[in-house]
Amino acid sequence: HADVRQAAADCIARMDRDLAMLERTPADLLSLHDETAPRIAALEQFVETAREAAMQAADRTVDALDERGGELALEAQRALSQAFDITDVARLRDPARLHILVDRILGDSVEQFATQTAAAVAADYDAALEAARRHLPVRFSFASAAAQAFGSGGSSHLWSEDPAQALAATIVLEAIGGPAIALVEQIAARFRASPPGAYMKRELLADLRSSIWPSFDREMRSFSADVAERICKVADAYAGALETAFEQERDAALGSIERALREHETGTQARTASEMRDVRARIAAELESMTRELAPFLERSQTIAAPAAGNEAVRRAHAAEEFDRTAYERGLRPQRWRVAVLGALRRGKSSLINTFAGRRVLADEVAGAIAYPVHVRYGEQEQAFALQFDGAWREIEVENALEEATRNPVLILTPWQLPRELVLVHAPAFDAGDSTLEDVCVVAAGAASEVLCLFSRQLSDRELALYQRVADLGKPLMFAHTLADNETGAERRHVVELAQQYLRERNIPVQRLFTLSTLEYAQAKREHRAPAGWNEVDALVSTITAHADEHMTRLARLERAAAQLEPSRPSPAPPPEQERPRGLFARLSKLRLR
Repeated sequence: HADVRQAAADCIARMDRDLAMLERTPADLLSLHDETAPRIAALEQFVETAREAAMQAADRTVDALDERGGELALEAQRALSQAFDITDVARLRDPARLHILVDRILGDSVEQFATQTAAAVAADYDAALEAARRHLPVRFSFASAAAQAFGSGGSSHLWSEDPAQALAATIVLEAIGGPAIALVEQIAARFRASPPGAYMKRELLADLRSSIWPSFDREMRSFSADVAERICKVADAYAGALETAFEQERDAALGSIERALREHETGTQARTASEMRDVRARIAAELESMTRELAPFLERSQTIAAPAAGNEAVRRAHAAEEFDRTAYERGLRPQRWRVAVLGALRRGKSSLINTFAGRRVLADEVAGAIAYPVHVRYGEQEQAFALQFDGAWREIEVENALEEATRNPVLILTPWQLPRELVLVHAPAFDAGDSTLEDVCVVAAGAASEVLCLFSRQLSDRELALYQRVADLGKPLMFAHTLADNETGAERRHVVELAQQYLRERNIPVQRLFTLSTLEYAQAKREHRAPAGWNEVDALVSTITAHADEHMTRLARLERAAAQLEPSRPSPAPPPEQERPRGLFARLSKLRLR
């Protein structure tokens, strides 16, 4: 409707100009033509300069993307290598699960490249268009041009609301549809070509170094070159819009004069003017009729949510039932005071839990190896259990607990002095090479009573994004700046103040922010002295212990009140056991953390 109305408006405006010129004498027309010609010549020169500048900018973008493509290939290769190294070979052997892993890792790697590229290109065209429209009414939509160049219809709300984000999302999905598929096929072909058990991770790593990574590097460079080529199509569309705008401006200034002069030469100006008025009236009538027909449809305003961008779309596309938060919570005893400990790689999660326990419960020498939640709580003796596919807990050797946590959720019992209903949940490092780990962290946080978020030095955008997702769950949040023993007092204060600023900007509520060093705390205990004044390990332990004690006191009070109200009422029978849902995390539906 808008396009038709615009075309009709252009046609009517042109006829109105022609009708006005037909009423003038030839002498007036010649004089007006001579006055207007210099301005049009200057506009023609401006358009040529602007067009050349746009094409040069596109060439610079091509050169920059060519260089960035090599860097992107190395970054993605490192992230994928780390993910392959810590992923069980059975998962790599399964093409569907391998696709999920590669799609997510590559999506994360390409995201920054795509976001930076899209933002820079969009900003360039915004500036160029603003300058051009000071001279010409240029009709150019970066969103439409980019959508067409990248093979999208451009009809989604995201293209109209945030073209740069839409372009970034499209680039990410291009990577998933190209290099990711090629990489998975190469790895899957090697597993298919070997007998079961003959091709293991050692052979895969050797093939990655010798042939798969070189091929992947070529795929990523080709992907980057394709992005550059498509961006050049946007430049072509912009150059075409400049030419069209100039032609329309020239016609508005000189075309009507020239057509009127020709009509005067042939003596047909009166007849032409009459025919033109008839045509103009018919166009106006058709427009009015079209508007009446379309009005009932156009007045309906149904809200359609904008689609998720790039890597988030990939993450959601692969979100399976195994991350069913409801199923996970159904398997956990509600009377426990559960504290989920979240953090990136090497933020001190294991060390902090060991400090709480007063002993080395988690021997986490390989950072990022844990892929599932590890629950630590009181037990009369040290024991460990792993959740099995049938929903039952199988006892395992304590020494093998963390190795088992690469495949299944784990429960570790230890005879600590903390409240017996307190459970510390070591969530996996969300940046350990597989973005499914972020979902695992959110599931663990959703089932917790409160969440302790660890960070060191400066909160990164990725940490803030995860903690924002956790904050949306409505759980009480505490933050801890860890590994602070290698900082001066001024540096520690600066880190805390900066973290508070970032959290405020994201509207992430914080109950309290601690500054910790488990290393300094352990040294103080060995030397029989008090920890440093800034080291708030004791305060954190006391805070969480108080929360757990308060929770247990409240539960006991409720139980006594219930017993007084209904002293003779028998205890309700436990609900019948339901059929276990499918999916890895759905196995947790039968979890019983005793």
